[in-house]
Amino acid sequence: MFCQMALRTTVHALPDRLYLKRILPIQGLSDHARIHRAYRGFRIKWGQRIPRNEHEAAMLSQARIYYRTAHRPLRDVKTAYRRFQRFSKQPSVQNLRLVWVKLSAAFHGMIILRTKWLIRKMKRSKLPS
Repeated sequence: MFCQMALRTTVHALPDRLYLKRILPIQGLSDHARIHRAYRGFRIKWGQRIPRNEHEAAMLSQARIYYRTAHRPLRDVKTAYRRFQRFSKQPSVQNLRLVWVKLSAAFHGMIILRTKWLIRKMKRSKLPS
């Protein structure tokens, strides 16, 4: 809903009651597998969204770039940090492997994808109109 609102107009602020969540045992928020499935579905839906006009296409493009080169990599760093904390308390190959996987993904997004995007942007700006 918030993504659809942002496509139509500028959203300056959202009241706390619209996005704060309470986690109770009877709510779906305590079911982590369900949350991950819903999040994956959300990412697929918005990743494949067909824009209705040029303005919406530009906004969706910027949102995808932000998500792939900033949001997701920073989330991966946060997850790697939490896994490393878990590894330091309970050393295991699985925890160490997940730290490596998340840090690799963060590096890929922040450095490699961002660099590719910047190169494409520079090439486009040099093309004659």
